[in-house]
Amino acid sequence: MPQITTARLQAIDRQWRSAINKYRGAVPVGMAVAHIVAESNGAPTPIVRDAKRSIGMMRIPTRVGLQNGYKETELEKPLVSLYVWCVQTNKDSKQQHTTYPTMWPQANYDYWLSLRLVFTLGFINFDNLAVKVLHTAAPGALTSAIQTWIRSEMSPLQRFGTFRARDLLRIADELDWFRTAMNTLDGPNRVSALFHKAPELNPGGDFETMRVMSF
Repeated sequence: MPQITTARLQAIDRQWRSAINKYRGAVPVGMAVAHIVAESNGAPTPIVRDAKRSIGMMRIPTRVGLQNGYKETELEKPLVSLYVWCVQTNKDSKQQHTTYPTMWPQANYDYWLSLRLVFTLGFINFDNLAVKVLHTAAPGALTSAIQTWIRSEMSPLQRFGTFRARDLLRIADELDWFRTAMNTLDGPNRVSALFHKAPELNPGGDFETMRVMSF
């Protein structure tokens, strides 16, 4: 994972905020910026690094691209990659809010961090972690409770799917700087008006894609 600094977050924010605002739906800008930095550090066509064929600036799995109407080669375009991530994150958010309708009274940063966990771990592993803390987690703080459980109660030999304890400890730390990114770029503890919203615009043609890439 690239080193995350305020300067890097701000640089990616300046480059991509306009496009993010077009496509993000309900997702905070800071979450999208942190995702870009974490997954590719802004590189338009990063090296494919896993068997699931995660492609492009946002590391979109090819199956997710196909589910949203885009082929692998199209996911290599940064604007398309961003758009598909926004669409899928809003879809995932709809499922998350349906599964846990009372756990987050508002779409706060803790809620959006749960969507980062879903992207990283998948819904099944997220649910298995949530079971560990549902009885003790305060309303609106399920993700924070999961982080605490990982750091203080998880066995060093415990696994969730293919994720080992050391993987989850790294992911718990990653969530902290995602939270910092949202606080920095969107404002302290800002709450989204909606839990999910389908983007109203799509990337359009190659001309717009190249125009955004040239910023």
